[in-house]
Amino acid sequence: MSAESLSLRQSYVDALIACAAKRDDFVVLDADAMGATFVDRFTDRFPERHVRCGIAEQNMIGMAAGIATTGLIPVANATAVSVGLRALEQFRTSVCLANRNVKLVVSHVGIDSGEDSAAAAIEDLGALGSIPNLTILSPSDDVEMHAMVRWMLDHDGPVYLRTGRSPVPRVLAENHVHAAGRWPTVREGDDVTLVGVGITVHLMVEAAERLAREGVSAQVIAASSFKPTDGEHFAARAGRTSAVVTMEDHNVRGGLASRVSELLAWHHPMPVESIGLEDRFPANGSAAGLFEHHGITVEHAIERARRALERGGVQATR
Repeated sequence: MSAESLSLRQSYVDALIACAAKRDDFVVLDADAMGATFVDRFTDRFPERHVRCGIAEQNMIGMAAGIATTGLIPVANATAVSVGLRALEQFRTSVCLANRNVKLVVSHVGIDSGEDSAAAAIEDLGALGSIPNLTILSPSDDVEMHAMVRWMLDHDGPVYLRTGRSPVPRVLAENHVHAAGRWPTVREGDDVTLVGVGITVHLMVEAAERLAREGVSAQVIAASSFKPTDGEHFAARAGRTSAVVTMEDHNVRGGLASRVSELLAWHHPMPVESIGLEDRFPANGSAAGLFEHHGITVEHAIERARRALERGGVQATR
């Protein structure tokens, strides 16, 4: 992993600014959350390409759907709860049902939101994951964020892109290219597969490095293209090992644990252990404190990997 760390919302705005310097076919909308989403850094550079919608998320989605009919690409920004849940009906009907070319980018996902966790989405993957026509992206570092923003603007159809608050180290190669529906392999391994999403991927990499010192070879996969997913490709990768462990700072019901279990049930049944919020709302505190409190840690990943291997018929070395 790279020592350099950037928050995913910083990487998002950096990527958006880089794209705006090369193309003029998109505009940015926000629902009075520029500071939370970091969109203010974009509007400082391109004020003429910014549409301020006020605290009216449902209206912003309707505006975005209308702008999409003109040929311009609307990139709407807000916190995940305020738009992905409050404006869910408008997004489903005006954007996804109509298959409009609207991009919805959200901050404050999962308990990474720290002291804002009461207003953060720990259920957005489940709520939006069942909507047809929608692509859901959750990058793991700055490299993947840049690749996904470029892909998102080239893709014709609704996209829901998740960012993040805390700095994360780089886990993917600088020349990484986003492949639609594919979950990239961050680290090769033969014994157990560790799957993370968003900010948890680097924790799984650290867990794999520590497991290697115990003689356990752990593969790390990033569930970046949460929907749609090439399930056969993922199952073929996971099937090279004996068991799977998932980690997310989201509700495991409807989140990554559910998604991985579903894909493996269809393509390659095998033991799955999950780490995340066990169908509960988070406590309140710093991001680091919340991760520790809810057991979303490297240590817990190592313990679950050992348990998963035992379920898969492999005795882990300790």
